[in-house]
Amino acid sequence: MRQLRELTDRDSALLLCDALQASGVEIELMESQRGDSFAVWVVDERQLPKAHELAAAWLDGGQDASMQDAARKGRAARELTTRIEDRRQRQREAVIERMAQLTRPRATPLTWGLIALCVAVYVAVYLLDYQQLARRADMEAMLTIMDARKLIGSRTITLFGHDFRWLQLPGSEPWRLLTPALLHLHLLHIVFNMLWLRDLGRVIEARHGARYLAGVVLVGSALPNILQYEIAQSPQFGGMSGVVYMLLALIWLRGKLDPRIGYGLPKSTVQFMLIWLAFGFFPDSHVANWCHLGGLLAGLAWAYIATKLSKRRA
Repeated sequence: MRQLRELTDRDSALLLCDALQASGVEIELMESQRGDSFAVWVVDERQLPKAHELAAAWLDGGQDASMQDAARKGRAARELTTRIEDRRQRQREAVIERMAQLTRPRATPLTWGLIALCVAVYVAVYLLDYQQLARRADMEAMLTIMDARKLIGSRTITLFGHDFRWLQLPGSEPWRLLTPALLHLHLLHIVFNMLWLRDLGRVIEARHGARYLAGVVLVGSALPNILQYEIAQSPQFGGMSGVVYMLLALIWLRGKLDPRIGYGLPKSTVQFMLIWLAFGFFPDSHVANWCHLGGLLAGLAWAYIATKLSKRRA
């Protein structure tokens, strides 16, 4: 880089720079340390002879009109370049901010709220007034999908040449489709489910927000509860396992189908949960395993549909 001229007037220096830029000479303008002059530098020394010739013609040869015309073109190009760079800078800043939002830990109030609610129900039903078994039975009956102490209506449905008994659903009390998820039968049951809900629920809520997780919880409660109730032919079950298995399947399959989503589960975790699912089908296991299977299938379906919708929007 070589110095071409040093001018005392900044406007004249800018005019020369714009004219030279319009003529294809790459220029830099530097202010002196004293601030009383401005140096015009040629970036590529191979362009120095051309720059000397043009500067001499414009400044020393009296061709001011030619310099003014070239400067207008150079100024327009400089302003366009500045606008483009400003736009690119704003885009870079927007991308950086977006990435920061995605990586920044987000609050997960719904996940923790569900955990607190399940714990509160467990304490109220099984720990308070422990000796009052009648009261405990009343509270359990309020949360199960149907009150087992009352007569439950049913009708017979024929499918594929076989008769199936379809139990009455709580049409007048639709919240009962969800409340069995809050009911945990013993300490190990609630600890196991709450640990999984904490780990899996926070992944979904942090990535998509509380409303999205709420939709998953509603589906992961209602559908598995209905499946368990109708196949097992009993309302005596409870737990967040259906939601847990739906979250597990959703995170696993969505991560496989759409790696950009950033989901990931260790292979050992998925294997363990599938083994636990298979164990639940052993005789006398006393596990509401149709809830587990229903949640798993609902999670796989949700992941598949969500991936298709995401790719269509993209």
